[in-house]
Amino acid sequence: MSGAFSSGFGGGFGPLLGVGAAVIRDSLSDLRTRIRDVADSSGGFVTDAMLNTWVNQALGELYELLVRADETHFEREHQFSLVANTRDYALPADVWRIRGVDLLAPGGAGDSYYACLPVSQSERHRYSRAWNLDRRGAVRYQLRGNILRFRPTPSTGYSAVLWYIPRCPRLANDSDVPPINVLQGWLDYVVTEGAIRCRVRENLDANDLRGEKAALMMRIKNSAATRDAGDPETVGDARGIVDYDYYAGDAWY
Repeated sequence: MSGAFSSGFGGGFGPLLGVGAAVIRDSLSDLRTRIRDVADSSGGFVTDAMLNTWVNQALGELYELLVRADETHFEREHQFSLVANTRDYALPADVWRIRGVDLLAPGGAGDSYYACLPVSQSERHRYSRAWNLDRRGAVRYQLRGNILRFRPTPSTGYSAVLWYIPRCPRLANDSDVPPINVLQGWLDYVVTEGAIRCRVRENLDANDLRGEKAALMMRIKNSAATRDAGDPETVGDARGIVDYDYYAGDAWY
């Protein structure tokens, strides 16, 4: 049987950095204009459609840079329910990477969630018997394409939370803005990459812009790495106080 998630929620660099508010989200139209200005492009060889493609490609690169530096930049929380005798659940359409899954202990209060651990491919047959729903650690999850599969199949309902990173959305309309609500200097990466492609398209030298892009990449990696400097991520105990692998009828293993 198959189920579906319920509806869930959702310092500058060089001459490119403007003056004004610390948080600015340029629209697609604004980014095209900035790219042409930086590239000093006449526009004869570069169309808006080309620029739109380059903006989205560069935005994807920037998005991945930020995720690699700190996955919490775009993390989302998605609450859903498990149904008795249903093991497969369709992931939200915008899922890119899963950060974790939490389950609410049966009969527990709203704050009694605990981490549900993943099942590796080599362990896929290990977690195949009915759950003991009164014990933690009896259920695991496995990512199967666009499906989240729970093992063993639940025999009763469960409340769950999916933590994930969405895919970088594509800008299509002139008024669309990037999802990167950060210092304007970070969007200079998109502008610089677009300007490089303009120069190449027009057979102009772009080495100065390549140097600026390399410096921007280093700056982004350094400044985006730790959003909460007072509490950096560390290795922790994901299982909680109970350390059972799985429940097989009348015994824990």
